Amino acid sequence: WLCAIAPAEEGKKSLTNEDFQRIAKKYLEAWGAGSGAPFIWVIVAMPNASVPLNIPGISFGPEGLPVAGVTREVRGYMIVVNGKMAPESSLSSFLHELGHATYMRNHPNGAERVAAEMAAILFFLEALGNEGLDELAYREARALTEMVDEPYKSAVAQLADHPIWKKYSSPARP
Repeated sequence: WLCAIAPAEEGKKSLTNEDFQRIAKKYLEAWGAGSGAPFIWVIVAMPNASVPLNIPGISFGPEGLPVAGVTREVRGYMIVVNGKMAPESSLSSFLHELGHATYMRNHPNGAERVAAEMAAILFFLEALGNEGLDELAYREARALTEMVDEPYKSAVAQLADHPIWKKYSSPARP
């Protein structure tokens, strides 16, 4: 799909699963800040695995009620990350998908595919930069420039003049 699966650059410390979890937690806490924030679930799943849905506040048995059943209207988003990927790829995927969820949250009446892809690309490149992971952002931007499938191709073309895109897609990096 998109993620840079290459190992860390020579001499650079690679991301660990703990780094991925720490950064993801930070962004999820920011997502949930404020009243009325929709639920968001993030699941790391192995290929071909079933994905369980655990809704916060719903449990059965002695530690929670109701005991018989419950109906809840759940408005939210689910991000599923491939559990076979390296932490760098997991983080990039998570941030990209969180960018999609953020776009959908801000456009509840429907998302235009290219605009949604542009938003996701900008979100994850900016987040990687904010986390000091510029090399990963450069690799991801380079991978995106090689994408020929839609909506990626059109999104990249429309991002050509955006400062974040220009920073990370430029062959002349600082």
